[in-house]
Amino acid sequence: MSARRITRALRRKGVVARCTAERLMAELGLEGVIRGRPHRTAVPEPSAPRPPDLLDRDFTASWPDQL
Repeated sequence: MSARRITRALRRKGVVARCTAERLMAELGLEGVIRGRPHRTAVPEPSAPRPPDLLDRDFTASWPDQL
């Protein structure tokens, strides 16, 4: 349950601010349930061109621990 729902339930029994409900939930270790799958906002296209290397970085090494 979210703090919003807990606040509404507690207000029916008495006057409780939302910050009080959030504080009490934190003290008791209660968290709201997140339903559904998280939304993925950025999906990289495998065939999309990669941006150019503007710094001319060279990561090739002829032996270990060279760079």
